[in-house]
Amino acid sequence: MLEKIGNLAERLATNVSLSRRGFLSRLGQGALAVGAVLGGISTAAAGPGGTGVTCCYYRCGAGRPYDYYTECRTRGPCPNPDPRCRLIRKSHASNCTQC
Repeated sequence: MLEKIGNLAERLATNVSLSRRGFLSRLGQGALAVGAVLGGISTAAAGPGGTGVTCCYYRCGAGRPYDYYTECRTRGPCPNPDPRCRLIRKSHASNCTQC
């Protein structure tokens, strides 16, 4: 596969008067630009500031039935507000309504 890319680069480079190495360099720069654009799109989808929120899921109580509650954090780690409660899961979302 790399040989095919090299041959293609050589043929195209001769048509546009670039060396094969120069053509591959341009190809790599194009791939980096596409990656940067896609990274920017995914960061923008994550919410303001690019980080979104952290959803903290807790289970409280020693016996059954347990009490469950969710806390939405815009910054910092999930705290442990009550010694009878335990953090069971955390996830990331773009805003608090998705927790």
